[in-house]
Amino acid sequence: MEVSFTGSAATVTVSKASVRGVVPTVDDLATGDRAATDALATLRAAGRQVVVESLDAPSLLDVCEIRRVIGTIATKISAISVTPNAAEGKVDITVSAESIPLVETTLRSFASWIRVESGDVALASRTADSAPWYGGARLNRWDGAFLCSTSFRFNNGSQYLLTADHCGPSGYKWYNNGDMYTGGYVGYSASNLGAYGVDTAVIAGSSYGAKVYTGSTTSNSSIAANGVYPNSALQYGDQLVISGAASGQGNITATGLGETCIWFSNATYQYCHLLTFSAVGGVCIGGDSGGPIGVYDPASGRLIASATVTGTRNPTSSDHWCYGTNISAAIYLWGGGTIG
Repeated sequence: MEVSFTGSAATVTVSKASVRGVVPTVDDLATGDRAATDALATLRAAGRQVVVESLDAPSLLDVCEIRRVIGTIATKISAISVTPNAAEGKVDITVSAESIPLVETTLRSFASWIRVESGDVALASRTADSAPWYGGARLNRWDGAFLCSTSFRFNNGSQYLLTADHCGPSGYKWYNNGDMYTGGYVGYSASNLGAYGVDTAVIAGSSYGAKVYTGSTTSNSSIAANGVYPNSALQYGDQLVISGAASGQGNITATGLGETCIWFSNATYQYCHLLTFSAVGGVCIGGDSGGPIGVYDPASGRLIASATVTGTRNPTSSDHWCYGTNISAAIYLWGGGTIG
């Protein structure tokens, strides 16, 4: 059912199939639905004429059956999307060009209700993300060089995505897995905190999701990420999740050390408010900078933000240090805000 307005009239469109050939009145449709009854009364009080028209379109059961039938051939198709289009009374199906004949043959009994189009359908991943951009995804510069990772969505009047200050100066433009011509535009560094000794920057200019990628470096899995885990609550031996684009998801261990200041690259960068973690294996390496570090909450299935990756010591060693910028310090310098 769809509602549209033209001039002083409101039109309620229903599927002929869904009403079994009998077009109901608008009062029939609103029966038992308090919200619909109130809306109808409001429209009539405003002098709106409310009429019902029918559209030759598949019912909900038909849409479900189309999806079921497609499921029988899904293993023969690299990817396929099925989207009901209520406005036109169609089910839009998108597949690769070579798969169109198979889909049309399999769904020939639904020919009048489907529209099959050619297009690329793929799961988003760290290296093939799209808006709203997630944390833990790859950040490339204009020429396609892979530099850093994204971490958490930050809300402070507007929505931003966090990364590291040292990844690029204010105004720097970022892309996901490609150059300025082939990579998706993630946004630009809008506010960097390097001048305050904090290795954090916000990316603006697009839309951002409150999730973080998990799994391998090519993973398309993700979990919710919101809230801030206070540094004061971290204890020696606590296990945290790190999930940068270069090394993927892994665990690091809190060392119980206080916040650290470090000079990087021959004192080109001086950063403080750094938390020190112990990393084992190939996690926390170059390219993970700006990526998320957080505490996993099994009760809610979310990642609670703790820090963003800044650097590492002896990254080629099986047991090395990993440094993360305390996210609370960055939020304080930006005048407050929330993660997620």
